[in-house]
Amino acid sequence: MSASRSTASPRTVKASLPLPPGSYYNSEGALCIPLGHAEPPVLRNPVEFYSGETGISLFELHWESRRYTEQALPHREALNVIPPRYRLDALVPGPEHYFVSRAIPERIYESMWILQKWFPRAITSPPAGKVSLAKRPMQDYTFAHLLTDVAGCQISWCGEVIGDVVDPEEEGLRLHLLRRFIHIVAICGAYDVDGCMVWYPELELRIDPEWQ
Repeated sequence: MSASRSTASPRTVKASLPLPPGSYYNSEGALCIPLGHAEPPVLRNPVEFYSGETGISLFELHWESRRYTEQALPHREALNVIPPRYRLDALVPGPEHYFVSRAIPERIYESMWILQKWFPRAITSPPAGKVSLAKRPMQDYTFAHLLTDVAGCQISWCGEVIGDVVDPEEEGLRLHLLRRFIHIVAICGAYDVDGCMVWYPELELRIDPEWQ
C-alpha cells in the first residue's frame, strides 16, 4: 500500500477509483458491483430478508454446505430468506434439475486491481456446462432448497478456479476472499437450447472497505 493511499481519506480514495458502470456503495461502505446477465432470465426471484437486506454471500452459505446437500436439507442461512418455504414443485418437477455457475466478467476483472491481485484470470472463464442434480426432496422442494443447490454449485466453481494455487495457505485465503466478495442477489431460470430450465445465480461483488 502506498503512503499516499494510507494517508488519504476513504472518500478521497473512493473518488479516485475508476468504478465499473452500475457500481455503488452500500450503507456499510462496501463497493457493490452488479455482474448482470448474459441474457434476460425467464424467471427471477430476488434473495431478500425480513430485515430489508438483499443478497447473501457464498461465505455465509458454504459452511457445511455438502452436509445440507447430502441430507436434502435447505441450508440454515437459506431459511432466513423471503419466502423460504415457497414450494417450487411445479417449476422443478424432477427427478433431476440443472444448474450453471457464473463467472466474473472479464471487463470487471480488468477494471478492478483487487481482483487481479488475489485471483487468477480463470475466474473469468465460463463454466464448462450445466450441472445435473437429483431433485431432493422430490416433494415440498422449496425456494430455500433451490438457493442451497444454486449456492453449492457456485461454491464448487470457486474451488475449481482457485485450485491451481500451489501454496495451501494462499489458496485458502483466496477462496475465503472470493466467497466473501461474491453475493447471490437473485435466483434466475432460463431455457437452454435443449428446452431445459437451467437455474443460475444473479451475482454481485461486494468488496469490504478494508479491501478497496
